[in-house]
Amino acid sequence: MKYYGKPTIEKIEHRLCEYIRCDSCNKKIIEKEKYFEITTGHHDWGNDSYESIEHKDICEKCLDKYVGNYFKETKDSYTAYIEVEPEVFYKNHKKYGDYDFMEDRLVVNDLKNKGE
Repeated sequence: MKYYGKPTIEKIEHRLCEYIRCDSCNKKIIEKEKYFEITTGHHDWGNDSYESIEHKDICEKCLDKYVGNYFKETKDSYTAYIEVEPEVFYKNHKKYGDYDFMEDRLVVNDLKNKGE
């Protein structure tokens, strides 16, 4: 039999997504615009396989060039992979713990440029 302590409330933090920028050309992806979530990495032996995983947001215009360049860069690897998922951006969808302080600085800079 399991005995549990007092119940606790866990706080789940989330932020609303204002916009997305293409990780290739830095274009601002606006609401209801199609983009691609790309995951790359490799399955080589060791810890570096985990560290090789990268997540990118790529606009429609840059997709072919990005995927082509990835295959050129990894042509000698037998374990490299790329996953491409089409998405449509909707403003203010929830992101759970999937952001960093660099994104905060980018948002602040964009707001300053707009004069807000």
